[in-house]
Amino acid sequence: MMKPSKLIVVLSLAVAALTIVIAAVGLFSNGGNGPFSFTTVRGEEVMLYGTGIYAYDLLFKGPIFRGTDAVMLVVTVPVLLFTIYRYSRKPSAKIQLFLTSVLFCILYYAISLVFGVVYNNMFVVYVALFSTSFYALIVSTVSLDFKQLTANITSNFPHRGVGIFLIIAAASLFVWFIDVIGSLVNNTIPAGVSIYTTEVTYALDLGLLAPASIIGGYLILKRKQFGYWIASCMITLCSLIGIIVIGQTVAQSMAGVTLELYQFIAFVGVFIVLSGIASLFLVRMYRNFA
Repeated sequence: MMKPSKLIVVLSLAVAALTIVIAAVGLFSNGGNGPFSFTTVRGEEVMLYGTGIYAYDLLFKGPIFRGTDAVMLVVTVPVLLFTIYRYSRKPSAKIQLFLTSVLFCILYYAISLVFGVVYNNMFVVYVALFSTSFYALIVSTVSLDFKQLTANITSNFPHRGVGIFLIIAAASLFVWFIDVIGSLVNNTIPAGVSIYTTEVTYALDLGLLAPASIIGGYLILKRKQFGYWIASCMITLCSLIGIIVIGQTVAQSMAGVTLELYQFIAFVGVFIVLSGIASLFLVRMYRNFA
């Protein structure tokens, strides 16, 4: 009978605690005088958020971070805690795989904070979450019993659907090239870069997630063991992204930030649709892990 790893439980609980602290501070901190103008090193006049822990981030991005914090606090942390409870009480390869996938999502969140947010008083906590979620993910992954996991897969597992979806999802991430190519053509920088040194989301999505989705799609079509790990992580993240995008859009609207129609379609609508499809596949996947 499989026994839960105390190290995985402790690390996962630490991840949950750090996420609660970070998300709560990001969501509920309200100091500052509101938006104010700032001249960048490139001579551009931009508006900074001016509120809470994200006061010195762009007015466009501050609400995005807060919307993400809200979803992490209301959705991701409860899911993580429930999964930890299930794993500690009745461990199985299936539950451990899902726990690993949730940790993967939180690692993505942590990386976005560490490298994508203007330095603030929470930086050390961001680094702590980055480190803890990374090593929790590693420990959970290397101890996962792939033989037990794959031995119990039913014949109804949606290999073809998941594989094709992952490849399509990877292609959708290239929407970021709209900004990148536009800036090259106009000899400018993407609007989202502005006061930052780079756009972390572009690097993560184009450099890591898109290739991972393609590789995962190929491996799952071939029924390779590691393909299930990639597929679960990517499908779980994609399911969560749709909720995050909704939270971000609501937060931006509350802050008076409006999106152009093309931005709403390309950067909001597409991800919400993909998230809905991913959620259906996620349910089907785990129903067929016996």
